[in-house]
Amino acid sequence: MKSPTSNKLHSRNRKILIICISLAILSCGIVFGLEKTRVTNLIKDPFYKETTIDTDKANINDPTLNNKNNTVTTPGVDSSKTTDQIPESTTTSISITKLTQSQKMVNADISINSSTTDGICSYTFTKDGAKPVTRSVNSSNNSCTTSIPELEFEMIGTWNLKAKYFSNNTQTTTNSEVTIN
Repeated sequence: MKSPTSNKLHSRNRKILIICISLAILSCGIVFGLEKTRVTNLIKDPFYKETTIDTDKANINDPTLNNKNNTVTTPGVDSSKTTDQIPESTTTSISITKLTQSQKMVNADISINSSTTDGICSYTFTKDGAKPVTRSVNSSNNSCTTSIPELEFEMIGTWNLKAKYFSNNTQTTTNSEVTIN
């Protein structure tokens, strides 16, 4: 026969166990609910797009698509060279003319001082402790413009923006520190 003290101890242990299990279930529910809310809000974001590219249906007339291995190539730049092997241009200069944030987007413009308008601009944003954010766009009318969702920037604060322009088997580079809020 159990003593009254033993029954109280057993009853107390049972209550503690029930409370612990209840807290664990509640915690799992909260985590699941928060994650579901985050994903739902992301999908409701008007700038969120989940895209996939069907390479079998790719536009075979796209001049930037090398259909042998579905890689993007830069017009006027030897695709067999790495960026380290492409020489710096002595006749072209570029500058980052604008960096703004609006409607949950980071917008960056590059001005190109060149007699050639065919080329590609690449943008690389880096910050210690954060994943780099990169974009490449075709130039148009001696400029390049890109818009990147703010969600791609893991941190706010000062980022280094390295901009490059590739054309005529040369590259032109500029750097700037930019603030992402």
